Amino acid sequence: MMEIFYFHPEEIDVVGTRRPIGPEKVNELAQSIERFGLLNPIAIRVVDLEVGGQKLLLIAGAHRLEACKKLGLEKVECVVHEVDDIDAELVEISENLHRSELTQLERSEQIARWVELSEAHSAQVAPIESKRIDGRGHRSEGGVNAASRELGIERTDAQRSVKVASISERAKEAARQAGLDDNRSALLKAAKAPAEQQEAVIHSIAQAKATRTIMSEDEKRERWLNNLLRAWEAADQCARETFLQKIDQPVMDRRYKG
Repeated sequence: MMEIFYFHPEEIDVVGTRRPIGPEKVNELAQSIERFGLLNPIAIRVVDLEVGGQKLLLIAGAHRLEACKKLGLEKVECVVHEVDDIDAELVEISENLHRSELTQLERSEQIARWVELSEAHSAQVAPIESKRIDGRGHRSEGGVNAASRELGIERTDAQRSVKVASISERAKEAARQAGLDDNRSALLKAAKAPAEQQEAVIHSIAQAKATRTIMSEDEKRERWLNNLLRAWEAADQCARETFLQKIDQPVMDRRYKG
């Protein structure tokens, strides 16, 4: 059973690079906390200072912390984790993946970061693992495999996330601007191109999408008609007769009701 501690919200420091705080999410959480209380305690860790004393560092729950500050709460429920820097970030990523509304790009970046940290953690642990008879250390689990097992996702999902997260920052920003940051197929297509071409791939996909969006009603009808004609030509006589019966029945029903 986890032990709950209570701290003033202002005592908890938020450090490191984090996702931007969403005001709407904070307001939504503030309303929920005011009505039901803090259902999920904030995750923190205690760090000893070189000059003496300690400070509280946020691990996960930035939006909840802001909501508690907005409500002017004097004390908030916290769970204290005894973890190092790597494990603290792993806890944060795990919570983000399970509780936050992420775009495909944000989700991929979180999973890729998990893979990176997991591999770094394995590299630290490997030297102290038990040795085999031949003197070689036990082979540690790869980051992708660890992510698949510990995050409960498919191995291919983890691999694709790493690919998406690897695209250039310019391509990522282009995807956000074009509204393609939640389109995984577009992001994977960009990832297949050389880094210097990835931004252009995103722009090309966005332009094609815009062209489809602004298609006139006449163009849409023509496309539908062409699709119907192709389907009709490909169908056998039995399928055609069945189709005619199906589309004629509602017409007969309307005539009868009228």
